[in-house]
Amino acid sequence: DKVSYRSYTFNAALEEDASEDQIADAMKILKANAESMMESRENGADFKELCLQYAGEEEKATYEDTETDASLTENASYSATPSYYSEWLYDESRQAGEITVVEDNTNHRYYVVEFVERSYDETTNDSIKNTISSGLVGEYIAELTAKYEVEDVAGEMAYLTAAEEVAETEAVT
Repeated sequence: DKVSYRSYTFNAALEEDASEDQIADAMKILKANAESMMESRENGADFKELCLQYAGEEEKATYEDTETDASLTENASYSATPSYYSEWLYDESRQAGEITVVEDNTNHRYYVVEFVERSYDETTNDSIKNTISSGLVGEYIAELTAKYEVEDVAGEMAYLTAAEEVAETEAVT
């Protein structure tokens, strides 16, 4: 599956040596702003306009561009979505228009994320089939060979004794 969604990131402007109290205060402000944005969107405000409203001076140009929508991510794979909200986006029960606020304590951020749609890309069927087939064949071969043991009767298969020789050398040194 691929998902399309809108998102906006509220970042805390903190000094490197910010105290825990300063961080907590900044996060409270971010949370209030994120929840306010979510509420405005739920009441019908345009997501892109809200991004412009909350954007700092250095971000405004990104959201003012009429040719693109910086808040919209289209057809993103699970691995390409930020881990903080990928699970929420890929929840099977997710419906178009649902919106949430996600906290990121590690990076001192809040995200406002709105689900747009889910789509299935049939061009990945062959890749999925090959991955599953390779895994099953590997498991089958591992089962077949598990009961067999390789012996080096002539002493010419160095790869069988290499690990033992390394362990002996390490023990001596």
